Amino acid sequence: MALIVLGRSGTAITVELANMTVMGETRQLRRMGIDPFRHVIFPRLIGVTSATLLLGFFYGFMIILTAAIASKVHFHIFLTEYMKNVSLLSMLIFTEKLILFGLIISTVACYQGLSLVPVTTDVPKATIRTVIHCIVICVVFDFLLSISLVIGF
Repeated sequence: MALIVLGRSGTAITVELANMTVMGETRQLRRMGIDPFRHVIFPRLIGVTSATLLLGFFYGFMIILTAAIASKVHFHIFLTEYMKNVSLLSMLIFTEKLILFGLIISTVACYQGLSLVPVTTDVPKATIRTVIHCIVICVVFDFLLSISLVIGF
């Protein structure tokens, strides 16, 4: 899920903000008294996080629906058995991961886009750094969250 959002939105945010940095638009926003965090970064944080969350829920729903159809059992029976085997904790962890991955992707993309040297040739480099950093950070956080569940934190 996170890879889809990263590939589509994370890279686009990095390129857009990097081009704004290269063209001096972020500097001009500050000179006009417009807070870049409030008007540029925050909407992207909310948008990517909510998109990741909604896409994850849609993906999960489609998996359950496909499994119900493939099982050739009445949907009511399938759903009853499914709910017996899925805990509220696992649903909360799934939601937590989606929110965390959305925040990671949007934060890294915004940071990489706004923190580069204002040179046009650095835009692709910032995009590559965004992809690599997001993958590594998401894998590390996923691993840590999984370990904390096993240990019992």
